[in-house]
Amino acid sequence: FVMTSTVLENQVSINDSKSIIRAILPYQVLHLASKFTSKDDSKHILQYINCYKIASKEPSISDSIVIESTNGHYLFRWIGKVNDYYDFPYDNSILVHKDHFNKSDIKATNVDFYSDNTYQVWHATNKSFHTFKNGKDYGTYPNLEQLIPDKLDCLPGNGISFNSQYLGLYFNAIYKYLGSNKVSELFTNKPNSPVVFKSELDFNRLENTDVTFLIMPVIKRK
Repeated sequence: FVMTSTVLENQVSINDSKSIIRAILPYQVLHLASKFTSKDDSKHILQYINCYKIASKEPSISDSIVIESTNGHYLFRWIGKVNDYYDFPYDNSILVHKDHFNKSDIKATNVDFYSDNTYQVWHATNKSFHTFKNGKDYGTYPNLEQLIPDKLDCLPGNGISFNSQYLGLYFNAIYKYLGSNKVSELFTNKPNSPVVFKSELDFNRLENTDVTFLIMPVIKRK
C-alpha cells in the first residue's frame, strides 16, 4: 500500500486540552533516527523521520511501530512493541522533520501527537508544545522495507569495503545505548549487496530493543 504522510512544522503553540492523543512515540528512538536523515536540502523528503504502524497478521510484528530514516546511502530502522499508544490508521504515517529531535535529551521520554495538529515532548520536569500541518506534499517517502533483503546468508566471500564515515556515524550514535554485554551482528550475502547490522539497544523505558542499519558497500578501486 502507499502511505500518506503527516508533516510536522517548526512552530510552537499552546495545546488544546480537549484534543485527543493519536500517537505516543519514544523520544530517544526519534532522536537516534534523526542522525540518519539527509543533510541535502535538495532531498527534502529524506530530511524527515517516517513513523507508522505495521499492518500484519504475524503475531511477532502485528501492531508494532516502525521509526525509520535514510539519506539514500544508508538507512536506520527501529521496530518495537511498546506500551505506548498509536491510533493512526495503518495506511497513514507521521513524517516528522529531523530538526525536532536532533537535540540529545536523555531525560526526555514520550512525544505525544494530538488530533488538533499539535504535539508535545515530555522532558524531566516539563513539557514543550509544537504544531504540525497535515497533508503538505513534500513527495513520497521511499519504501525502506523493500530495500532490506529477505534472506541474509552471511557469506561475504571476498572482502567488503565500506564508507568509514557512514560506519562511524552508526556506531558513534548507538554506543551510549549499548549495554556492557551487548554486541552488533553483521549480515550479508555477497560483497556488492546490502549489508545489514543489527544491534540490541536499551533506551529510556525501552530495554532490549532491536535496531537495523543497512549500508551499501562501495567499490574499492584496485
